Amino acid sequence: MAETLVSVHNVSRRFVKPVGWAEKIANALGADYREVVVHALDDVSLRIDRGDVLGVVGESGCGKSTLGRVVAGLLAPSSGSVEFLPVVAGESGSEEKRRLARQMIFQDPSASLNPRMRIVDQVGEAAVAHCFVNASEMREYVVDMLGKVGLDASSLTRYPHQFSGGQRARIGIARALAVKPQLLVCDESVAALDVSIQAQVLNLFAELRESLGLTYMFISHDLGVVQHLSTRVAVMYLGRVVETGPAARIFSSPLHPYTKALLDAMPVIRTGRQAFATIRGEVASPVNPPSGCHFHPRCPRAEARCREEKPALVPRGDVHVACHFV
Repeated sequence: MAETLVSVHNVSRRFVKPVGWAEKIANALGADYREVVVHALDDVSLRIDRGDVLGVVGESGCGKSTLGRVVAGLLAPSSGSVEFLPVVAGESGSEEKRRLARQMIFQDPSASLNPRMRIVDQVGEAAVAHCFVNASEMREYVVDMLGKVGLDASSLTRYPHQFSGGQRARIGIARALAVKPQLLVCDESVAALDVSIQAQVLNLFAELRESLGLTYMFISHDLGVVQHLSTRVAVMYLGRVVETGPAARIFSSPLHPYTKALLDAMPVIRTGRQAFATIRGEVASPVNPPSGCHFHPRCPRAEARCREEKPALVPRGDVHVACHFV
């Protein structure tokens, strides 16, 4: 059995926009303004095993990035829990170790890097602050981190705007590696790069996984990238995980109607003409999600039970799927 690194138990996350003072005045005059609640995550449970690459896919707004931030510890769940298991409860500094062992790499390195700080300070600052290295040794330490991602010592004193997009992506990876994490949460980390640069960064992720024993949670819209890189896949729809299992199994024989629809729309390089089937309808609003199965307004197999009863994520062989008719 593989060792479980992260366990997500029944996590929900809601964002609330309260009634403002102007709306309260309007309510006093007879209006009916109410607070707005966005249900970003709805009772999500999954696990990430040590050494896995968990690919998280789904349409925009389905909660992928929110889930990544919850797993990385940047957002607290509204309900449920996230357990990072290898750290022993009660151990000295265990909470800090949990935080540092989960690092996030963001989609746009231009926005996540400080334009006023040199690279040596951006990569080395956290390592010094958390006592991974002394201040006097920071320069050599940063040179080593940059070397791991394919950059040389000439990068130390430069600023982010002096690098290409691919180089900035590598700097973001080096900054995350500086505190010796066990899990990297990659939120669309190659989406802003050219295809050739994407391939280089993806190969770098694979090399670092082998050399440093890293585990990844890889969030992406690109199903081809997920198929290439992932060992396991979680498919999300409107805040819920609808199917999860080994990547090869998900891509070869998906069980959930939404997963099938996603893969039917995936471009494939082959001879002859291709026919693409779109998913009918629009994604519902997370402010007012549908009852029962969230996918039922767009599902070709939906019946009355789907509108009334939420399907549980249950095992079917080596995958888990949330559908009444599988």
